[in-house]
Amino acid sequence: DGWGQTTIPIIEEAPETAIFFAMVFISVHFTIINVILAVIVDTALKASQEDIQEIVRHKAEEFDNVAKRLRVLCREMDTDQSGDLTEEELIDGFDNFDEFRDRLKAMDIRKEDMHVVFSILDSDGSGSVSYDEFISELFKMKAH
Repeated sequence: DGWGQTTIPIIEEAPETAIFFAMVFISVHFTIINVILAVIVDTALKASQEDIQEIVRHKAEEFDNVAKRLRVLCREMDTDQSGDLTEEELIDGFDNFDEFRDRLKAMDIRKEDMHVVFSILDSDGSGSVSYDEFISELFKMKAH
């Protein structure tokens, strides 16, 4: 039966119990509201985490695609086919490969900056950088 049918006769006999029943009634309603709110928040949190995971997956795929394309460009720019790029090959690539130049310009790297960029990339002073080293360092520079 309902609350009224059960509690009204008790309250009529002992009016001081009205406060007790009011507190129980309020507590039960707050508990129900909290449970509903917890379900809503949990659902929203799971959706947010799924969105973040999807963004991370998308960024990883994008990174892989760009890295593959840059590797192809590196092979094309590597005139001596050594597997490494020299400063001269990078500058020639900037001059002769529009896609390479556009990617560097998107990172605010101009032709005048190529010497400094190469000096940073060629940390061992060998005069050349491997394709993978060039690509990974380029992405690190882009991240900063």
